[in-house]
Amino acid sequence: MHRFFFTSTTSRLRFAATMPAILLAWGAWLTSAAWPGGAVAQDSKQKTLRLNDLQSGHIRCLAFLPDGKTLVSGSAELKSRGGKLVLWDLKTGLQKREFTLRNPKATPAAKKTKKPAKSTKKQTKPEKNQDKNEIPRPAHADWIWTLSVSPDGKTVATGGWDSTVKLWNVETGRQKTLKGHRFRVYSVAFSHDGKTLASASADGTILIWNAETGRKQKTLRGHTGRVRCVAFASDGKTLASGGDDQTVRLWNLGTGKERHILERHTDSIWALAFSPDQKTLASASADRTVLLWDMMEKTGEISKLPKRLTGHENWVYALAFSPDGKVLVSASYDATIKIWDMAAIGDDPRTLERHQGAVHCVAFSPDGKTLASGGFDKRIFRWNAEDVYQRQE
Repeated sequence: MHRFFFTSTTSRLRFAATMPAILLAWGAWLTSAAWPGGAVAQDSKQKTLRLNDLQSGHIRCLAFLPDGKTLVSGSAELKSRGGKLVLWDLKTGLQKREFTLRNPKATPAAKKTKKPAKSTKKQTKPEKNQDKNEIPRPAHADWIWTLSVSPDGKTVATGGWDSTVKLWNVETGRQKTLKGHRFRVYSVAFSHDGKTLASASADGTILIWNAETGRKQKTLRGHTGRVRCVAFASDGKTLASGGDDQTVRLWNLGTGKERHILERHTDSIWALAFSPDQKTLASASADRTVLLWDMMEKTGEISKLPKRLTGHENWVYALAFSPDGKVLVSASYDATIKIWDMAAIGDDPRTLERHQGAVHCVAFSPDGKTLASGGFDKRIFRWNAEDVYQRQE
């Protein structure tokens, strides 16, 4: 198996320490990439920066905004049990914004109590438009498990273990809460035109929302267990879903009916992704495999005999196609990221090993030049995509 290692002793020591913060590896990009018989990639100039000491949770989800300069991440905070949603500036590596809720600090009873005597000491005036009776709360009352960015980049949808879906205005930070699920929300996805949002839940249902108004339009029922992932086809009429019943289901959103039920996985399905040309649907599972389903454009049918990708040693959590469709990336509980060449599926995948624990999420930048990954080790890594997945001649 061809493996792509990052190995200097200095790097190992630098990344070995457990740090109560999200880390973003950035700076000088990898300068060389070699394959069997050659040298390993050199990253002596690469830096690792502590971005925010308050970020102490596992990175559960991330995505690029359309500008390619901003990354958004969602986390599962261990101490507070809440979920944090953060925007990162990729040029500086600094946090641009943390999305928070605000609630009154003073209770109605407290407001009725007698006011204390005025102090003769000079008081510091609060900042303009600042409400001193409000304190920030995390974006979700429980872990954030999933997020999706609208095509215009103006809205981020999140889903959490508090059973809610939230729509966040990227510019203002304001949010709208969508209630309808009874249990944890595992996946959210915008349609390609941004008009529709789908959410999947542990309650076994998929809810279809008007992304602008937040109104529920349909409830899709068919899975016999938790629904863990959803993905829209580019036609906006087809939705794929996967769950604990070990099936991938394709839905006609016009009728709300199932079109196909695909049964080749032998454990829960955690992730789905359509290729940019819509000819392939990829599914990832706790059975340690990725399956590639051929979509037949002319007939609208789908092959029931998928190609099987093996190599991961534990659950496969996440998938991402490169924008040009030449590469599929999978992330696993085995702490690795695998790079699959879609033109050479029979070949062994390349493997990236930097995370120190399960890799929960991967995402390509819109131009395909950058790959981001996040995981259990509370770190976000940014990779030069060309160095990562192109072999040297």
